[in-house]
Amino acid sequence: MLRQSHLAFEILAAPCLTRASGFQPRELIGWLATSKLFASYLDLPPARDLTALRPLLTGALLATTGELSLSLPTLLDTLGEHIDGETLSALTHSAPQPEAVARADESARALLREVNKAKSLPEHPIGYDDANAALVHWRLASVVGDKTPA
Repeated sequence: MLRQSHLAFEILAAPCLTRASGFQPRELIGWLATSKLFASYLDLPPARDLTALRPLLTGALLATTGELSLSLPTLLDTLGEHIDGETLSALTHSAPQPEAVARADESARALLREVNKAKSLPEHPIGYDDANAALVHWRLASVVGDKTPA
């Protein structure tokens, strides 16, 4: 799961995981974010609707702020300065026009390419062992916590 997959990062960012045992999966980003991770977002097919756009926006947020969010409203609000106002306004509708989605798709991809070049992130995780140890510790704490008598 800790390999270079954008889906792994999104699973780790899920709100239900961040509440358990006080562990914050977002701490793993510094250890695991690599140029390959951002490339995996860029490999996604062009977005044709909001469901397909959300992963790209998640990657753009991760690239620009080091934060993860799975919430489309949060993503749109946080990335508003990187997406033109007209497109941003169109995306807040329940079924935005395909042209607005395409413009946001290109904005997110341009941002990912720009950050990937500028940050010169490593090709491989620099803290894989630390990240793995943190996950094992969190998992053991949550299992032990579940078995504690009430």
